[in-house]
Amino acid sequence: MGVRIPPFAPQESKRINVTSMPAKVDPKLTRENETRRRLDLTIPAAEMETATEEAARQMGRKLRIPGFRRGHVPTKVVRQRFARELQEEVIEQLASRHVAAFMDSGQEDPVAPPVLKEQQVVEDGSLKLVAIYEVQPPVQLGEYRGLAASRPSTTLSDQEVDDALESIRMGMTRLHPVEDRGAAEGDDILVDMEGLDLEGEEKGVTFRREGIGMRLAGDDVHPELWKALLGAQTGFCREVTVAYPDDYRTKGLAGRTIRYQLNVKSVRQPRTPLLDDDLARNAGDFKDLAELRQRVQEDLQHRKEKDAHESVRQSLLNQLLERHPLVVPQVLVDQEVHRRLESIAHQLARQGVDPTQAGVDWPKEKERQAERVREDLRAARLLDAIAEAEKLEVKDVDMERHLAEEAARANQPLPVLRASWQKDGRLDALHRHLRRDAVLDFLSSVGHIQKEGESA
Repeated sequence: MGVRIPPFAPQESKRINVTSMPAKVDPKLTRENETRRRLDLTIPAAEMETATEEAARQMGRKLRIPGFRRGHVPTKVVRQRFARELQEEVIEQLASRHVAAFMDSGQEDPVAPPVLKEQQVVEDGSLKLVAIYEVQPPVQLGEYRGLAASRPSTTLSDQEVDDALESIRMGMTRLHPVEDRGAAEGDDILVDMEGLDLEGEEKGVTFRREGIGMRLAGDDVHPELWKALLGAQTGFCREVTVAYPDDYRTKGLAGRTIRYQLNVKSVRQPRTPLLDDDLARNAGDFKDLAELRQRVQEDLQHRKEKDAHESVRQSLLNQLLERHPLVVPQVLVDQEVHRRLESIAHQLARQGVDPTQAGVDWPKEKERQAERVREDLRAARLLDAIAEAEKLEVKDVDMERHLAEEAARANQPLPVLRASWQKDGRLDALHRHLRRDAVLDFLSSVGHIQKEGESA
């Protein structure tokens, strides 16, 4: 592991600050691959000595050492007693100074602060430094106009509208308590259950679950449990033994034999309304079923148009990536993967789930995210290069429209949201996003886009 040195920001106030004039150093730059650079620097012994002497004087003015007045500790004594501390401080400051000077020369534009990999004071007193950093390789744009893509059909069938209405109808199903009969097929049952393992490694182990919902339909419930619960009413207690086969779909139960004590808390019957004007009025601000159907049809058509638009854009982007095998700096991949994994962990934590107990294979998730991030960074780099080549810019009216939409969603005044986004960088991120969107629209406008089923 190396030490990351920040050569681009002003140094924070330190205990020691070396201000002596730096010597002229001839850097040696090695191109290790398309993105990785190695910078070798040799700091002359004279500068090391001057910096060490200055650092010792500054330290001596602040030290308390028995036998010397405060602020009057001789530099010779300081250098003898604090040789290691002085050397570490001097190396850090000289490394930062000379690497910063090289970067300020404009020869390279690293994507992240260089990392100091090697530092060694050799026999003649000079300091050998090796810094590693990564750069964005230049984008050599090939042909990107005239790409071909097929636009999926946006024709909407009556069956699709009917299916959507049926989904709305089923979503309005309500559960009603059953008090005048026992549980029947299709009913929802709420039970408390105690289980006792009768065989296997878990033999003798008991467990209790409260408020377990079961629907007596299809294969949702094991046949033995179904048989025990049919005819049951609220308050009934039933005992049943279930032998689960080794290939049972729920792995935690496969191969186990469990004796259950079932306590029925409630029996409820699902009731689904008819598809009529009453349903339409209950579903929203619709006067009748015809108006609801019209809204559903419009929404589905809009979604089809949007999906077709995105399909074309994705096809063009995929072709663009195939034609431009860009390499992205690994440090950028690592940073973005770290950010995304942190976001996943924070989302789990907000849901009350411990990220370490969430069943996520984090090493595998890291690999999966790295693949996505690498493609996302390549795409962003290519789209930005095309935007530069074609001089594409985001219109102020588009920025304002998106900000207004976000402010409405967040229920915030527009000036407040704009100031917040300006502060945390989201305003720049939105601008980049809209600019890349504009590039994809441009590629569509200069491409060969055919409707699905049309001949060339």
